[in-house]
Amino acid sequence: MFGRLHWVENLDKKSASSSSYWRILVKTEDGVFETLLLTPSDLSRCRDRATKNPEDLLVPSLWDRVRAFLPF
Repeated sequence: MFGRLHWVENLDKKSASSSSYWRILVKTEDGVFETLLLTPSDLSRCRDRATKNPEDLLVPSLWDRVRAFLPF
């Protein structure tokens, strides 16, 4: 299963907050939907971790590739 990242502006920015961030809706192992908010540096750290651990990467199935072209 995969999600889509959405770039959003931070409308209620606090003093030290990022002015924008990436938002993604995921389904947890308990079946609960959860929204994650990632700054560009958070996303960069996630990508670095994935690069260092290629054995843990997911390969999209054919169905995942087809769904990527369908609107949500």
